[in-house]
Amino acid sequence: MKKVRENMKDMKRVPVSIYAYNKIKAAILNNELMSGEKLVEESLAESLKISRIPIRGALRQLEQEGFVTYYPQRGSIVSHVSASLAQELYEVREVLSG
Repeated sequence: MKKVRENMKDMKRVPVSIYAYNKIKAAILNNELMSGEKLVEESLAESLKISRIPIRGALRQLEQEGFVTYYPQRGSIVSHVSASLAQELYEVREVLSG
């Protein structure tokens, strides 16, 4: 129950679609979601305690950035993220967060 409350606190700070995007992207970069893993909207929505609509938006944005690949009639999978790209993204993130 404590984790649900923490998630709710996080959601109040940003729009739900951005919250979903940040959580899914972090899971990909932290290898919680592995390269080639199928991303099921319903499961992601349930784990984040949100509806599927912001999940769809987050997956579209992640696809545009190359983190996710969408296959018609099959759904989305996690794209391969190289170690150098992950390192570069972490460095940018550190600079932006201060």
